Amino acid sequence: VSLVFFSSNDAVPTFIQERFIFIRETSHNAYRASTYVISSLIVYLPFFAVQGFTFAVITKYMLHLRSNIINFWLILYASLITTNAYVMLVSAVVPSYITGYAIVIATTALFFLTCGFFLKASQIPKYWIWLHYISAIKYPFEALLINEFKGNEHCYTGEPTELSPGPL
Repeated sequence: VSLVFFSSNDAVPTFIQERFIFIRETSHNAYRASTYVISSLIVYLPFFAVQGFTFAVITKYMLHLRSNIINFWLILYASLITTNAYVMLVSAVVPSYITGYAIVIATTALFFLTCGFFLKASQIPKYWIWLHYISAIKYPFEALLINEFKGNEHCYTGEPTELSPGPL
């Protein structure tokens, strides 16, 4: 999931380069902002599907995962759509692509630190717990864990005190 999120950082300059054309054309009522957003989403959906499917197939067979490949792919696909939407949002707000990269990378790193991979939600300090719930990495990460381990007899069954801090 983190690879999917960090690989989407390359989309930062895309909207920043198109923003001037977008502003000019919407100011002349050529189209609305919603039309631009929907059409760009429709254009990118097949690429996200291929990217997510390729990654899902390679990862599933290299790591010998027991999860359902379709669910695995759908989770990655939704993650790609979410992270690219977030990157486009940041690109629409910031004035330059350098600032956009800095904001996207910093927030993605914060999301990664608070998603539950390193610490359980109960171990995150109270003043940072809100980041855990808005983390866009938390939800696909938990979905992938459920997809892999639900109903699986190969899960760890020992004492919870023996586990190091982690998502389980």
